[in-house]
Amino acid sequence: MKKEIRTLDSQLQKKDILNRDIVLFGAGQLGQMAIDLWPSELPRPICFFDQNAEAIKNINGIPVYSLKDAHEFDSTKILLLVAAFKLPV
Repeated sequence: MKKEIRTLDSQLQKKDILNRDIVLFGAGQLGQMAIDLWPSELPRPICFFDQNAEAIKNINGIPVYSLKDAHEFDSTKILLLVAAFKLPV
């Protein structure tokens, strides 16, 4: 039974990736690394969301938007991947 669930879950993930626009949350070092290592068989992200969007503007031609612009995107048509990490001070 568990193997069937994993297989179904894997198929749903592939379907989601191929049928949705990919958006990355975080345009810092991890976001830049994600783009540098992005698999060529997957569609590139359409944009980033980042709290420092005004300072960053774009990464490798991919626009960076503020979180306050997120409402302009249809959440049923995007796949949001998190590329952010912050250590507690």
